[in-house]
Amino acid sequence: MENLKLFSIFLNIKNKIFDRFYKIRRVFLLAESIKLNELISQIIRIILFGNRNFTEKKVTFGNKNPNEIFYIIRRTPPGAGLFSNYLLILMHLYYAELNSYKAIIDWENYSNFYQEKNIINNTKNSWGYYFKQPITHSLEEVYKSKNVIFSSSNVSNILETDYSVKDLNKADFIQDADQIKKFNNLSKSINLNEPTNLEVQKRLDNTFQNKKNILGIVLRGTDYLNKELSRGHATPFNIDNSIEIAESLLNEWNMEHVYLSTEVSEYVEIYQDYFNDKLVVLSRDRYLNHQNKKFINQYTRNRKHDKYLTGLEYLVEVYGLARCDSIVGTSCGSLNAAIILNNNRYQNKKIFDLGRNY
Repeated sequence: MENLKLFSIFLNIKNKIFDRFYKIRRVFLLAESIKLNELISQIIRIILFGNRNFTEKKVTFGNKNPNEIFYIIRRTPPGAGLFSNYLLILMHLYYAELNSYKAIIDWENYSNFYQEKNIINNTKNSWGYYFKQPITHSLEEVYKSKNVIFSSSNVSNILETDYSVKDLNKADFIQDADQIKKFNNLSKSINLNEPTNLEVQKRLDNTFQNKKNILGIVLRGTDYLNKELSRGHATPFNIDNSIEIAESLLNEWNMEHVYLSTEVSEYVEIYQDYFNDKLVVLSRDRYLNHQNKKFINQYTRNRKHDKYLTGLEYLVEVYGLARCDSIVGTSCGSLNAAIILNNNRYQNKKIFDLGRNY
């Protein structure tokens, strides 16, 4: 009996060591996208606590706004894709509302995939490249205030356990009309800023050109095909299966066009050959599927403000999904965000569960 107990303790220690080793390896995969001090602090947190992610903490910076509690929303650098980050922010906004906090998003002091060295749209805060802040107080003022809470990286577990709110980065919420409506209302507090909104509407008007009965389909590839990088994410369609599904739903739902949302250039070519003039696709810089040895946002192009432009092109495509009449796909940041932005007005939606990558 004593030997069994010792063996169980040994296995537990061994599993913890391997888990920490795996997490440290993933941090080094992100090394080119974060600052050295962020890399070191994440490794230290993994060694000590088994987790690299931020936890919530309260601080005082000064004596400003003594009657307000500010909530700085952050994500462990470098975060993830634009709409994975966006969905996490919506959940933080819900949490802040429940606690009567004034929320503000800080993508200036933490590395992320979209951060440029230059000022874009009059700000160094890369959240402000595209979106408005939920409050009128500036980040500078918040960092001089008396009552400040730094967010944890993710509040989805708290919302699910304490308030029965489903995680927006998973598929369960998609059939919950009340939750979609609630988060759509919250999304209005972080609407697109004016220059981004004008650009989005112009590009989408040019792309859609008054077409009707459009089926939006989400087709991920690249890093989603690398099981080590996409661990825990939903398995995407393969290309052949996606075409069969799109063709079937065009007939079943009486759709006239297919709007393809994908980061993969080969998929666009295959869809173009198959659907011809039925295909609606946004013109943007895309990737090749073999670019999956590192996270997709770590592949950059030789153009000015590439990180900002990559985010903008992706953003326009997702807002295009929200314009469609029906939608199909597997759960991911773009599809989940589009459903919230659309406010559940789709004529039809079908979300496939093909399992998760482990």
